[in-house]
Amino acid sequence: MLSTVRWSMGLFVVCFALLVHGEDIASVKRAAEQGDAVAQLRLGVMHGHGQGMPKNDAEAVKWFTKSAEQGNAIAQYNLGVMYHEGRGVAQSHTEALKWHTKSAQQGNAGAQNSLGALYTSDQGVTRNDAEAIKWFTKSAEQGYALGQVNLGRMYAHGRGVTQNDTEAVKWFTKSAEQGNALGQYYLGTMYVYGRGVTQSDVEAIMWFTKSAEQGNAEGFQWVLNAAQYGHSLAQNNLGVMYVLGRGVAKNYEEAYKWFRLSAEQGHLMGQHNLGMMYSNGHAVAQDHVEAMKWFRKAAEQGHAGAYLSIGMRYLNGQGVDKNDAEAAKWLRMAADKGNADAWTVLEFMKMEGLLKD
Repeated sequence: MLSTVRWSMGLFVVCFALLVHGEDIASVKRAAEQGDAVAQLRLGVMHGHGQGMPKNDAEAVKWFTKSAEQGNAIAQYNLGVMYHEGRGVAQSHTEALKWHTKSAQQGNAGAQNSLGALYTSDQGVTRNDAEAIKWFTKSAEQGYALGQVNLGRMYAHGRGVTQNDTEAVKWFTKSAEQGNALGQYYLGTMYVYGRGVTQSDVEAIMWFTKSAEQGNAEGFQWVLNAAQYGHSLAQNNLGVMYVLGRGVAKNYEEAYKWFRLSAEQGHLMGQHNLGMMYSNGHAVAQDHVEAMKWFRKAAEQGHAGAYLSIGMRYLNGQGVDKNDAEAAKWLRMAADKGNADAWTVLEFMKMEGLLKD
């Protein structure tokens, strides 16, 4: 089932490249004090992020207000966020609603999403799912990733619209493909349960992994649970997260553990990655012979990366006797599968006179 995390509103936005040199700050301040709405917005963002000056939410609110009162849609959105979160000003959902509405009516996608979220939450306004759908849709159709997530959730739960898993998947996918961690997580849940898509553990794990790599705790928990239940792809992906430090602290011992579990079940990526652990001496003593053993197992299943790894070991004489002809053979196999690195090495070998026609 889909979890019941709070509706996503997002943070206030930086919409300009902020120049933090003293002269630039001074010019922005002068323009802001003279009533320039864009400069007032920029100065608010500078204060809110501590760009070129100490972070000061109260000053950010002051300048967002001046800009918002002149009708600047981005400032109105940012001011709404500040009121919603109680940053630099007493929290007020009523004021948040007021400023998000003004910004949303001017077409600001972030504000449209936030306004939709307010209508789902009884904060500052009576809950109204139909209004929420209206604003989430406007936001989502502009390509705003959080708006797409929230619209997908409304379809998944049947709130304000007829329940429709296909529509939910459509919007989760749009968000996920933009790299949004929540969209990736929710899309993973749809694949787990086969809602609006053909059930696929492989697809689910792929999307949970992408989400987890961005720090999404629920996505990580799904990957961990699948790995603990023995899913070889999840075990490999968890190993990759640990070896790269994506979504978790880098930990070669944990990476080795999960790669070995995956490899011993015959997963080609787990086998190749286990070989890389032996080749690099991560969490184990460096052992090129053992590395070659696992590279060959992955290669037997057609893994292009394993072809490249074997070719490089023959080229460098690591774990096998140096053999340029064997190196070229494996590198060509990798290149034929589209591996760009293999092409690069073959070109190098050609320049060095190591290739025979």
